[in-house]
Amino acid sequence: MWKFGIAEHVFNCKQFLTQPNGKVLTTTASDGKPSKEFGKADVVVNIIGSEQSYLQDLLKSLLRTMGYKQAENYHHVAYEHVVLPSEQFSGRLGTWVGYTADELLEEATKRAMVEVEKRSAKSGITEKEMERTARLIGLAAIKFSFLRVTPTKQVVFEWDRALSFEGDTGPYVQYACVRAKRILEKLGKKSGKMPEKYSFTPEEKELLKKIARFPELVRKAEKDLQSYYVAEYVLDLADAFSKFYETTPVLKAQPEQQEARALIVATVASVLERALGFIGIEVPEKM
Repeated sequence: MWKFGIAEHVFNCKQFLTQPNGKVLTTTASDGKPSKEFGKADVVVNIIGSEQSYLQDLLKSLLRTMGYKQAENYHHVAYEHVVLPSEQFSGRLGTWVGYTADELLEEATKRAMVEVEKRSAKSGITEKEMERTARLIGLAAIKFSFLRVTPTKQVVFEWDRALSFEGDTGPYVQYACVRAKRILEKLGKKSGKMPEKYSFTPEEKELLKKIARFPELVRKAEKDLQSYYVAEYVLDLADAFSKFYETTPVLKAQPEQQEARALIVATVASVLERALGFIGIEVPEKM
């Protein structure tokens, strides 16, 4: 009720941190200062464990019974818990078998660096670029492992699987996007218009069909408040692009084919990058 501004109350708040977009993240705190900035939401989305589903439904029903129209804008996004194959996450303690959130990211970055170093000679990246790339891959490994599973299913987190450049992982999708950009770099030109009366191959048609699904997919994810729709979609698109890459030459194609395929590749790169951005995953320049 406070979130909607129905119940008047002023919490003490203080700055928690500055986010990457420059906006300040605020937390309630006993040693903070009174703040009237919050508590006037149009829509409330509570992200709370699935074991709270009944209570969340009860709260919504109570608001509706009391005559508050805001009840229709009150949403509970339930989620299951994350576990390791042999141990469990302790939500109340805020730790994960010894890892705080910062320590988890540090461990993921460290493990990702091992893979980045293996590939550094081929990719030709500097030490500083390697560090940034490892961090982005580590973040992708963690976030994608959590977000690709429907919130009602328990997530079993495995380091080797999460950090793999193959399979249903964040790094795999990042790599598909980097690969697409690399093709365009080698072409050394911007993609133009699709040639008239171009005859598409089956692989090209399949890829274009998946690209065309993107706008509607985003609208559905927003409507249902389900980010895993986006994670499933980028995996599907990355798989289709991988098949296209293996069967459909771009760099060695004839001029008309190259023009068409360059446009398709550019669109794939753009869609993958935007879709990953929607779930908080950034694409490195090189991998």
